[in-house]
Amino acid sequence: MFVGLYGATVNLDSSLKAIFDYLKKDTQTWRDEGHLVSIGISTFKDTGPQFITAEQKCENIIDFMPEKLERILQKFNCSNLAELQAFLPHTIQLINGKSQNELSVHEDHIKNICSEYALSENVYLNIFSDKAFWQDTGEEFLQYFGNNDSLVMDDIKTCYCLSGLHKAADAAEISQNIDIDRMILLNLNSEVVEGSLTHLCNQTVNKGGQNKILSAKLKEKNISEKEGDTYFVGGKNSVSKLFYTDTFIKNIITSYVFGYVYRDKFISQEIIQTVLYENGCNVEFSSEVEIQKIRVNIPWPELREALIKDSFGLKNEDLLRFIRNETKN
Repeated sequence: MFVGLYGATVNLDSSLKAIFDYLKKDTQTWRDEGHLVSIGISTFKDTGPQFITAEQKCENIIDFMPEKLERILQKFNCSNLAELQAFLPHTIQLINGKSQNELSVHEDHIKNICSEYALSENVYLNIFSDKAFWQDTGEEFLQYFGNNDSLVMDDIKTCYCLSGLHKAADAAEISQNIDIDRMILLNLNSEVVEGSLTHLCNQTVNKGGQNKILSAKLKEKNISEKEGDTYFVGGKNSVSKLFYTDTFIKNIITSYVFGYVYRDKFISQEIIQTVLYENGCNVEFSSEVEIQKIRVNIPWPELREALIKDSFGLKNEDLLRFIRNETKN
């Protein structure tokens, strides 16, 4: 079994620790039965700021925030963090500090985190720079799409990481000298809160064959706000088709016909599903495994202190009462 972790993370440490803690328990029975588990990680060398920046729209990062802070951000109804900073300077400074404390990813750092878990011996990495992405795909896509829409570009980066798992999977097969027959792919910004990905994967392969893929059903929709923030499970023959997502995107942006036919798929965030459908995969959506975005870890005492400081500068009585009420406990 190959478990592929992909995406540009808000905080790599929090993501890896949450996911590895889950995988260690979830794959225990599978490993006890004598089966192998290999893990691939495909991510950007530069993390954090790709998501949490002053210009970033609040609606795009709201799910990463602690729940109490999520309510407060929604109450202020600001379009981005720069605008919100005028009201909550100490709070925004705290968010930036907590979310960007790991700005550069190194293989040794990842291996140190992995060494805390029993799965660390079979981890295969593919780490690339933001510069490499722009030279390889980003600039060409920007010329095709015509604008630097943050949500669309985040999806393209996610697809780039998804395709980067191909190298990790190949390395796992060569190192273990055995073919992978089933796969679990999970976005690094997502954590499982209920259910077993291992069981769901085995169930999908045993009952649906190599052509069936299951993905998460989120918020009563087939895709999340960012379609790559999810999981994919199934046989290698089907799930590995996702490794060619970046190639599929390049074919679209370099072809007049494909560029016209598939342009709307980027806007509607259906490019990953399109790749699967075009490759004849049977895609279904399951609520058996529940996932959520990994939130930035901000201890409540620190957050409360920052909010109280900011409350003294608020002139809006309604917002002031709201902050005071939220920080009572």
